[in-house]
Amino acid sequence: MILIGENGDWEQEPPIHTKSNLAAHQVTGLQPFTVYSFRVIAVNKLGHSPPSKESYYFVTLREAPKGKPVTTIAHNTSATSVYISWKAPPPESILGEFLGYRITYRPRDHHTDDVKEIYIRDSAVEVLFRFC
Repeated sequence: MILIGENGDWEQEPPIHTKSNLAAHQVTGLQPFTVYSFRVIAVNKLGHSPPSKESYYFVTLREAPKGKPVTTIAHNTSATSVYISWKAPPPESILGEFLGYRITYRPRDHHTDDVKEIYIRDSAVEVLFRFC
């Protein structure tokens, strides 16, 4: 039995049935950066045992975000700067601790060697930057 989150419901997830009497099993298909706990129930042809004591809580590893920001506003503010604003990706698509944003830009029709980057270590969604 799997419990998702610290306040989850044991009946929320379907049980995992193993095909042997080995006292170990690797559970796959879990969500990244999610809190889980487990209980084990012994099963035979006549029924099942009471569940084991709940395991300690643990968090699965992080992954790169699956969601992407969506640009909502982009306009000139001067001859050398542009204002951009975007909608943040859905929180459930971040799959780890949110660190901020990375903005890349380059002049149109230039080589990829001309790419510049700006790192924003904040969740603010509005940016004004000047072209260098």
